[in-house]
Amino acid sequence: MVRHGGRLVVRLRASTTDLDERGSDALVDGFVTSAAVLRHLLDDPLLPPSLLPDRWSGTALRREFERCDARWQSVFREWIASVR
Repeated sequence: MVRHGGRLVVRLRASTTDLDERGSDALVDGFVTSAAVLRHLLDDPLLPPSLLPDRWSGTALRREFERCDARWQSVFREWIASVR
């Protein structure tokens, strides 16, 4: 989790920026990134902070995922409304 989680946080932030800049054109990339993050989060044992190793990225990754997912869903809803 520590090694890959940090890179996924960076990918999520880039994905959110893409959504802000490209709108619905970035939905596919955001979906692929979100799927990778969700697979990664399944490995998170959700231990209390006192039992986590130093530099644990699971907490930051989960927080960033929630922020990015909210933005992705917003853009997706806008896209759905535009194609109806």
